Amino acid sequence: MNKKIDILLSTIIVFGLAMLAGCSALPGQDEAGLAGSTLGVSMKADRFWPTEGWQVSTPEAQGMDGALLDQMMKFVDENQIAVDSVLVVRNGTLVFETYRNGYGADSRHHLQSATKSVTSALVGIALREGLIASVDQTMVDFFHDRNIENLDSRKQAITLENLLTMSDGMDWHELDYPYNDPRNTLGQMWTSRDALQHILDQPMAREPGEQWAYNSGTSMLLGGIVEKVSGQDLLVFAREQLFDPIGIGTVDWDKTVSGYYHSDGGLYMTPRDMARFGYLMLNQGTWDGSEILTPEWVDASTRTYYDTGNGTGYGYQ
Repeated sequence: MNKKIDILLSTIIVFGLAMLAGCSALPGQDEAGLAGSTLGVSMKADRFWPTEGWQVSTPEAQGMDGALLDQMMKFVDENQIAVDSVLVVRNGTLVFETYRNGYGADSRHHLQSATKSVTSALVGIALREGLIASVDQTMVDFFHDRNIENLDSRKQAITLENLLTMSDGMDWHELDYPYNDPRNTLGQMWTSRDALQHILDQPMAREPGEQWAYNSGTSMLLGGIVEKVSGQDLLVFAREQLFDPIGIGTVDWDKTVSGYYHSDGGLYMTPRDMARFGYLMLNQGTWDGSEILTPEWVDASTRTYYDTGNGTGYGYQ
C-alpha cells in the first residue's frame, strides 16, 4: 500500500479510537490511557462471541457517547477522507456501523495491505501447531528445494522474524517508484513467472535486522512458507484454522499470475468479518474458549520492533 495512504488510514484509526470510549480522550493522552479507555473490554466469562453473527446494541447502552461517534464521521465527511465503512465494537457487541460509496454489510472489501496481518496470524497458527519451530528459523531453511541467486551470508541469515518485521535487508524498491515503473520490485514480482523465486533472488542491501524497509515480498514469502509447512493450499489452511473457527464467512483471495495467493494484499472480506479478526486479537487470540493464537504470539506480533519514520512503529505486519 502507498505510504501516504498508510499514514492517512493510521490517522483515521487513531482518531476513531480516541473517541470510542466516550470519555474525552484528548490529544496527548498516553498510549496506556488510550488502550485502557478504548480497548479495555470486560473479560467476563459469559461474554458474547459473534461466531454466528454480531449482537447489535447502542453506544449509550455500552457506556459510550454516540454523539462523539457522529462527530467522528462528520470529521471524515468534512475532510473528504476515503472511508467506505466504519464499525465500532464495544463489550462484544456492534454499537456503530455505517457504509459509504455503494458498500453494504454484505460487501466484501479489498483489504489491501491489511491482508498482511492475516498472513502474519497464519504464521502464528503454524507456530502454535508445531509446523514452524520458532521465528528464529532462517528463510532459506524453508526453500532448500530452490536455487537461490545472490545467496550470500546476509541472505542466509534472514530469519522469519526479519520477514515478519520487514527487516530482511533485501535491495527492494517498492515505494521508490510507481508500481508500473519497471524499476519497482513489487511490480516486477506481480508479473514474474514465479513470484517467490523473484523475491528470493533479490540481492541484499544491508544486514538483516539492521533497518526496517517496506517490502511486500516478505508477506508473499510468509504465505509460501505456511503453504509449504502445512502441505495445504493457503486459503484452505486459513479457513480451517482461522476463518471458520471465528465465523468469518466467504472471502475472496487474489492470486499472482504465477499462481500464488497475494498474501501481501489480495484478501476481500466483509467489514463485519474483519471486525471478528480484530476481536480475536483484542482477546489475546482466544475465541469462545479455543486458543486460535497464543497470547504470546499476539503480544509478540503487536509490539514495536522498528520505527517506520512516519511516526508509527512496526510489529509482525
